[in-house]
Amino acid sequence: MSLAYLLLWPRHLHSTYEYGCQVSMTPEHVVTFRAPLMPPGEVIHDWRSHRNYGLEHLTAELPILQPEMTYYLQGNITVTGGGVYLRLKFFDSEDTEITSTIIDGTAGSFEMPVDAVNYTLELVNTHHEQVIFRSLLLMDSATHEQQTLTVDQFTGAVQALTPDATAAHVTLEVREGATKPFALLPHCNNLVVFVTPRQLKDENWIKKITQERHTFLAHQPPTDPVTAGVTAWQAKQHYWQSQSFQEDQS
Repeated sequence: MSLAYLLLWPRHLHSTYEYGCQVSMTPEHVVTFRAPLMPPGEVIHDWRSHRNYGLEHLTAELPILQPEMTYYLQGNITVTGGGVYLRLKFFDSEDTEITSTIIDGTAGSFEMPVDAVNYTLELVNTHHEQVIFRSLLLMDSATHEQQTLTVDQFTGAVQALTPDATAAHVTLEVREGATKPFALLPHCNNLVVFVTPRQLKDENWIKKITQERHTFLAHQPPTDPVTAGVTAWQAKQHYWQSQSFQEDQS
């Protein structure tokens, strides 16, 4: 089993470039950013593995990574009239920057330094008329080599397909916020659907994700409901539908 992360743009804009910019966000966290006069090299937005909650009232957006392990970032970002790139900065226990890595474009590999404690991920401007940010996927390099991951922004679903799949597995993840970890089973074609508690109170949304699950499984190797995760999906859905909640606005 491997662990991957779906990274969205948070609803707060504390880490977003704010001078002369226009920012809009859809309910699915798709962000349109415009700041055509923004200087090259300026950071459009950053995600951090450590935050001071007492000062910022924000939690970290990035997971803890294993030292000396190679990871892969895959961005779904469209740029009109120029380009952007990704930059990672790594910090020691005293919050001093020790090194950085630039990913040319929006997809590529990097290694977590052995002496790094925290890190930031930056979306950096070269020049643009408009940037449309949908998502980033973060995974270890072995997962990237073995599985092809795609994101359906509208339904909140991640598919991870592998050529040697002998079974299928579906997972319902009930999560708030913009950072969404998910597990992937080996030798399986995986479907992970993210929902909020509020969406599980909406019958139309239930029909939508149920159809997504049925369609996915219909095109996969035959797998019994328990092994395929359908039984666990239904149990989790029923549990959350019975709960009261307050929705997170992050």
